[in-house]
Amino acid sequence: MILDHLKSMDLHLDYPAGAVVETLCLEDVGAAMYPCYYMRCGARLKVAASVTALILDSGTFEPDRMFRPPDYFRPPSRSTYAQKNLLERLAIKIANIPVKFLRRLGLADPLYSSWYVTWHTADRRVKKLKAFERVTPRGHRVNFTPDFTLRDRSRVMELAVQHLRTFIRDMEMRFPEHHHVVLTGGMDGQLIIVAPKVNPRMWNVFSAEPNFGIIRDWLQSNQLAIDQLIRHDNLNDETANDFERKIVCGDLYCNPGDIRWLPALEKIAQGFGGKCIFWSGTLGELCRYYYPYNKTHFGHDYFQYHFTRAAFWQGTCHQTIKNYTGCALLSPYHTESIWREVFSHLDPDSHKVDDPDPRPQMGEMLAGRPLIWPTENPGPGAYKYNHYVDCERVYRDYIKNHLRYAG
Repeated sequence: MILDHLKSMDLHLDYPAGAVVETLCLEDVGAAMYPCYYMRCGARLKVAASVTALILDSGTFEPDRMFRPPDYFRPPSRSTYAQKNLLERLAIKIANIPVKFLRRLGLADPLYSSWYVTWHTADRRVKKLKAFERVTPRGHRVNFTPDFTLRDRSRVMELAVQHLRTFIRDMEMRFPEHHHVVLTGGMDGQLIIVAPKVNPRMWNVFSAEPNFGIIRDWLQSNQLAIDQLIRHDNLNDETANDFERKIVCGDLYCNPGDIRWLPALEKIAQGFGGKCIFWSGTLGELCRYYYPYNKTHFGHDYFQYHFTRAAFWQGTCHQTIKNYTGCALLSPYHTESIWREVFSHLDPDSHKVDDPDPRPQMGEMLAGRPLIWPTENPGPGAYKYNHYVDCERVYRDYIKNHLRYAG
């Protein structure tokens, strides 16, 4: 069956990992946090949540020479990185030179990043869907134009709380038999937990060291009702096969070391019979206004920051968890309604670096009562590997071997 219209979040929610879906129109509705890839096939599109699914479905591999992901496990020296980073920042800020031109000059080399911003993929026929892009077999356009009219801090918090509450309730109603697992370390994830639930017994919390004890004490001190609190020691428990799967599931858009806990999350999903939705407070800074700091120190444009760095780093984490476990990873800060009705109107420049953190107040608005908040958030570290791995070679070998096997 060919769908008339397919939205990015629905691809992640309604279809199994590796599925290739045919549609007449594909649209991103979550700021590219739910990555989609498409291949034009005559009068229709073929769409998947991974590049490899489309390549293997086509039966052939046509490498794109413009796709040059970083060598994530061979970082440059600190001095080399600092020089290139400084040149890039100066060229963008002072001369307004586009990054793609800097790369041609060798000043913004993608080899020096933990994520890779490109709309190319490993195969020249497959494209990555951009933030709020609408694609048909004949063309495409981006449907996002901020108007910067929303400046009142209290109103932003009120609207954000409203949309978080509504989205969580809607997902419970849409998937009444699914268990929910909130990946929790800091306050962005804690806001998901304190939001009112239709069925609290279907909600679980996953937390890794060194945050686990902090989250356990926070849940107890606030008497928050959940089903299970699941601990991970944050030690790398991946086998060689797990590591290869992780590389393939992420399509080479960010450093695999930044994506953790996959075997444990897969086991959780299997324990729920696949009826599981993972949640994270991905970039809750949309409400925290990290933007003034990032603009001052790194020259980031608010929306460019979220549609590139966030989409290719955090978005790749969402994609990888979906493709590895078979279950979607949702962020209530990346829904169709909150971007259409809140953030497309936000004026980031109206908020200052020294503005108080709005999240404690938002949490109490969600919970309807005072809450006690942790005073620390140490955060788990990225996985470290004791040997060099050529991720691109692992990825390409996977494609070639599977095509050879299928043939």
